[in-house]
Amino acid sequence: MRSSGGDFEKLAFIENNKRSYSDTTFKTGTIYKYKVVAANLRGITGKDSNIIIVKPETPPPPPGMISYKAQRDSLLLTWESAGAGVLYNVYKSYKQGVYSLRPLNKEPLTQTSFADQLDTKELVYYAIRGLRGETWRDEGNASAEIKIDPSEFVPSSSENLKAVATEESVYLTWKEPPENWVTGYKVYRETEGEKDFKFIGETPIPSFIDREAPLTKRNYRVTALGPSREGQPAEIDGVIFIGQR
Repeated sequence: MRSSGGDFEKLAFIENNKRSYSDTTFKTGTIYKYKVVAANLRGITGKDSNIIIVKPETPPPPPGMISYKAQRDSLLLTWESAGAGVLYNVYKSYKQGVYSLRPLNKEPLTQTSFADQLDTKELVYYAIRGLRGETWRDEGNASAEIKIDPSEFVPSSSENLKAVATEESVYLTWKEPPENWVTGYKVYRETEGEKDFKFIGETPIPSFIDREAPLTKRNYRVTALGPSREGQPAEIDGVIFIGQR
């Protein structure tokens, strides 16, 4: 039921399995009061709900330029400001175009960024709405939807790659990237006289033993593995067992 200054009038009848209603017949700048009353099949009504008072104004425009960055253990969303004084709600879904009424953030955001838990196994979708921050939810239209595909996550490069050559093998160690969603590492070798690196093994930890005796100079390349893609390589050149020189 709704009132715009006089008595309450019935606005709509909703089936008992629904818990929401969209009023599309309002005018901006007009003060409205709303309440909900339950009725049985004989038309007998129960007590009134609480009354909410709403003065709809022109909503803010949707935020634009949404982007993301996969960090160590979180996903950082950023977007362009929708104007001075605009607040933001962030919505998440595992089904394209389908969102609940409840935003991820507990309170409307004043900043144009939000960090969410990182999901590395499923496609995730996000949309953002601007609002004025009244006592009622006065959101504008949703932003363009952004899809987060974990297969596109690329780890940082491994750093400080070192090699210790013995008569029978080469021990490789490196500093692991900061992302905790790295699943392992691939190791490549290029020996003297060859024209390209060849894959020689994979390891879940930041170390590897090449058991081929380093009788000639060789170069190594190590890449970190994300859910599907490799990061930029770390390289070390000119590895050889000193005793062979």
